[in-house]
Amino acid sequence: MQLPGQKITKDPAADSRIDVKVIRSNFNDLARDGTLKQWVAAYERGQVQVTGDQAVVKLIGNVIARHLARARA
Repeated sequence: MQLPGQKITKDPAADSRIDVKVIRSNFNDLARDGTLKQWVAAYERGQVQVTGDQAVVKLIGNVIARHLARARA
């Protein structure tokens, strides 16, 4: 029996458009207590790497930038 919802695996999905790479210990910390600002800081330090479809990567970056701008306002 499989429960409904997202299935998270270590293997890349065949239809994935981006890949997000994070060292396990950093992921555990960010997943447990990380805010969006902490994820952005980890990305800027190179602890989180995003590759793949550049249009999707840019779109995600724009969404994050807009969210952080609204949070500052």
